[in-house]
Amino acid sequence: MPPLNPDNPLFIAAVVAAVGIILVIVWLLSVLLRLFFGGDATLPPWQPAYRMNALNNPDSIAGRRQLWQQQAQSDALPLATEPGTFTARKVLIGMDGRKLGGWQINGMRIAQYDMYGRLGRTQVIFGRRSYRALNHLIRKPSAKPQEVERVAKAASRSIIRKFRRKIRRTPTLPISLDIRFRGLRGDVRVLFELQQSLGTEWALADHWEPELAFPGDTLQENYTYVLNGQRSGENAKALSRRLESELTRMLIAMVSTPPPREVAPAPVSNVAMQPVAAVTPATHPTPPVPQFIAEDTAQMQAVLSATAPPVRQSSVITEDLPTVADADGETATGNRPPDDLPPG
Repeated sequence: MPPLNPDNPLFIAAVVAAVGIILVIVWLLSVLLRLFFGGDATLPPWQPAYRMNALNNPDSIAGRRQLWQQQAQSDALPLATEPGTFTARKVLIGMDGRKLGGWQINGMRIAQYDMYGRLGRTQVIFGRRSYRALNHLIRKPSAKPQEVERVAKAASRSIIRKFRRKIRRTPTLPISLDIRFRGLRGDVRVLFELQQSLGTEWALADHWEPELAFPGDTLQENYTYVLNGQRSGENAKALSRRLESELTRMLIAMVSTPPPREVAPAPVSNVAMQPVAAVTPATHPTPPVPQFIAEDTAQMQAVLSATAPPVRQSSVITEDLPTVADADGETATGNRPPDDLPPG
């Protein structure tokens, strides 16, 4: 057998073929690894599971509740400002009334957005490893505050570290964080609350549970939180620190669980007929949703207000969330990204 000669065409062809086979094997291995270990980095599709009745009179209690629940994007509330204003929030609870009881996170996405919607180039979707510890806290309502803070800090640091490279071109745009939840039929409930500002705190004006209509046994839900982009005089390092701090406080407020309510869940038909605290004339306890006017940005900002829990609040789930605000006391300028019902 003749010795191997680098100048031999057969030898060169054999080397090229061997390298090609090795590259194909490496590619197949990477595909398999992504399939088994990285395939969970997806955002499950979500459509609101609330039954919408187009025949409801928009000036009736049921009609007004139906319109208000479209404004509720998460469990967070803005800082109470002008007395007499209203805002809505949704709270995911279990059958025992415990916040996030029976729910589990099964998707998370962060992205910048503008007036046209989310920017795909800034989108980061996280896998189960990023929110596994948060799910553990949800299943463990007795977790100590120190453990909750530690887990929230670690999750926020991981999220911002992966996201900050995406926003170098447009650091001033606002940021939305979408968190998908999954629960089983019969184990979970969705509660809407309408809160009225008293100037320094929020007071519960109305609460209800929507009629749910979803196929199968699994219910998908979504929370959307909003963060401010880069501010004047803020460099990239300061922006990262602030986003991490704000996100930490949001996650702490989200997973912090008050004591369970000792109230049996009422049927949906009865919940809709429960008496509510009258903050407007008794004939219409639930105030109407303000009409949106394209040029009236002040009115839009009043309804799509900042996502931050109040200093104090009364809630049907007996919850007192910590204040979520920026380090300098400011909050985000929108309650949800525009044209985002539902998030994609």
